[in-house]
Amino acid sequence: MKKIIFILGVAIAIGGIVLGVTNAYFADTEISENNNLASGTFDIDDEGTWTKSYSMTNIYPGKDAEEINFTLRNMGSLPMRVWMTIKNVSNEDNGISDSERDWYDDENSSNPKNDVDSVMVYSLNVDGSLALEQEAGITVGQIKDYYINLVKTDQPFLPSNGDGILYPGDTIQIDQKFYLPPETENWAQSDVMSFEIEILAQQVDAQEPIKQLSFMQNKDDTGFETDGVTGVLKYDSYAEEFNYDFIGRGLIPGTNYNLVYSPDPWEKLRRVLSNIMVADEDGKIDIFGQSVDIGDLPVDGGDDNYPYGAKIWLVTSTQLTSKIAGENSTLTWANNDKWLLDNWPGLIRYEKNANSATQTITVNEDGGERDNQYGYQFDYTSADVNITYNTVQSGNKFTGTISAVGLKPYATYQVKFIGKPICAGGGGNDVANENIGYKGRWTCVDCSCSGSDCNRNDSDYQNYSYYRGNSSQCIAGYLVWDYFTADENGNIYTTETSLSSDTSYHVLRCAGGVCGTGGDAYLDYLDSSHPTVKFCPHQQVNGEIQSGKGGCDGLSLDSGSYDLRVVLTEESFHEGNWATVSEGSIDFEIE
Repeated sequence: MKKIIFILGVAIAIGGIVLGVTNAYFADTEISENNNLASGTFDIDDEGTWTKSYSMTNIYPGKDAEEINFTLRNMGSLPMRVWMTIKNVSNEDNGISDSERDWYDDENSSNPKNDVDSVMVYSLNVDGSLALEQEAGITVGQIKDYYINLVKTDQPFLPSNGDGILYPGDTIQIDQKFYLPPETENWAQSDVMSFEIEILAQQVDAQEPIKQLSFMQNKDDTGFETDGVTGVLKYDSYAEEFNYDFIGRGLIPGTNYNLVYSPDPWEKLRRVLSNIMVADEDGKIDIFGQSVDIGDLPVDGGDDNYPYGAKIWLVTSTQLTSKIAGENSTLTWANNDKWLLDNWPGLIRYEKNANSATQTITVNEDGGERDNQYGYQFDYTSADVNITYNTVQSGNKFTGTISAVGLKPYATYQVKFIGKPICAGGGGNDVANENIGYKGRWTCVDCSCSGSDCNRNDSDYQNYSYYRGNSSQCIAGYLVWDYFTADENGNIYTTETSLSSDTSYHVLRCAGGVCGTGGDAYLDYLDSSHPTVKFCPHQQVNGEIQSGKGGCDGLSLDSGSYDLRVVLTEESFHEGNWATVSEGSIDFEIE
């Protein structure tokens, strides 16, 4: 991959300094002052990734919107596709102000709350065009971790106009606003929301990011309206099936709707993507975890928009002859003032991965350390944990979703891969074991040792492992690559069900939800049934990275076949034992 260089062309609003030609500065943090977090011109020289951290402080309902505005300019010699994502969002209570104390004293003392991202409204304009309006009330929590294509793909498909490509010398202006509505309750006053903005620039034929966003809007004769009527389609651009979530706002209460793929010209049949969805009494639709088996979008030879992308619309069901997902249908052009049409980035692309199948595994086997748990002994026999994923993974990452109920309330769990060296018996896969170990850590499984005494490093593996021909020790690789926390009922938080092997962690920390930090300042006695046991509020959890293994979001798995164990380990935050309590077998391929 070629190097990417971003140059901050004007002074940052905070500190008033100009930063030079280096990748290192993008790790800094901007503190909000005067409602303008940062501005500048970022020059792209070939492909790569840029990440910058931000913190919003002194937050209170009704405050003028905070802004993050910048320009991207392609200074390289190659045309690029460019995406942006808001990720690694964390929330911090930052103490309790007088206004917050009133809220906590009003029957909320046992229900601490600081998930500011769930109420922080986000809006976006690109090159002066509306992508997402503030009036719709879409929050940071609803769009985080998904990529937004920053260059519009729409007719006419001409260079620098509508083909979704940033050509050498071209610029795009990004204007974002973050707003806490006046009706937000006082628990949010003075809280802090920290996050990162990542810009991804790739050559035109590179694999697109998998998790993407598309915004839909209603129209009148003059164009898109800013009346709060909006749709957000969150989808996988590359999967066995078209996987999606849909969020609709400002719709007609009680009205039936369907998502459709709408090829051009108009006479073409529409492909129905969803079954009937009904707007509730507030005009909202919230549909999650849906999938439909369709071919590539757009259709080669069946859509005038090919190969640029596909139009996805939300239409009233009464205008469709068929309303069943996966079927073709005719669409009548009537009542279209109630529809949501393709707005930003205009058209989307989806590639059906025919070599992959969706698989669900159960992670409920005894992890071998259930008798030595953190804090207190919990009965895991009724726990139900399942991981759903595609058997063929792209982008050098493992991604999937996890469901979990019946776990220890308030407990945080490491999600680990453990290798199966052949010397350990039961078949095994030495190559996968080695790949995992080099990305994470090692342990000897046939040595007279316990706990940390069994730890091995890369050099030990090279010098003493059976697989490397030294016939001395059976050394297994393991990798902590994600985590989640159980709520007061022992169920996974709905905001933590996505899994992605982005980072190699050493341990987890309760340090305010910031990746790479140490310390556990936010540990608290959360469970009144076990008042001497400290747990971490779920929004404060992140990880201390494994030294020399890629850093935050720097993990890349090698291509190949993986036959591993996936395990759940209770995180003790250095307060007690790290007990592996549940496990299961998993196999997949990294393309």
